[in-house]
Amino acid sequence: MPATRLLLFCLAVMLHAGCMLSDQVGQMPQDLTFHFDTAFNRAIVFGRAAGLVAIAFWFFAKFKRHTAILVGVPILVFAGWTVARDYPSLSGYRIEVRRDSLYLRIPPEPEREIPWESIQEMEIQGESWATVEGGRTTTVNPDGSFQETKYPWSELPQWKSMKIVTEKDSFLVQLDRLSVEQRQTLWRSIAKRGQLVSK
Repeated sequence: MPATRLLLFCLAVMLHAGCMLSDQVGQMPQDLTFHFDTAFNRAIVFGRAAGLVAIAFWFFAKFKRHTAILVGVPILVFAGWTVARDYPSLSGYRIEVRRDSLYLRIPPEPEREIPWESIQEMEIQGESWATVEGGRTTTVNPDGSFQETKYPWSELPQWKSMKIVTEKDSFLVQLDRLSVEQRQTLWRSIAKRGQLVSK
């Protein structure tokens, strides 16, 4: 019996610790897509819930009614909560860097499609980048020499959100569900597509 309880405890910890991994489709300078709808993530979300339900029913079968309800019902509620928490990202989360626009569907925020030409500015951790006038990639120094425009991908902070300013609106985009590397790839691609340079 102690070995069984230890096994069930380890299983519960393992299922609780499991987290979804974001997937990236495409590489720069091609179109990019970030999402969570993968077989691995589905196994995490539904496998974890199924494991927790199995543990709850084991309590119902092995212990007296009062004890089983005190332990089993919270486990069932927790199993349902994990699915409710993760399923919106699993089925609905999608960021696409398209040729003509940036597409954002990050639950619970509304779906957005932002044409590149409408983006005027982006800001991450207090540092701003703006569009390049006329698409230029060099600047002229006072002495007449040329200097390459500074694009933001050489010095990226550990950021988790970005502010987008368009011709008609401004809003904050939370990207903490993506890995650090994916956030950096996304920002590089946005900067290149939107022709953004450091202000």
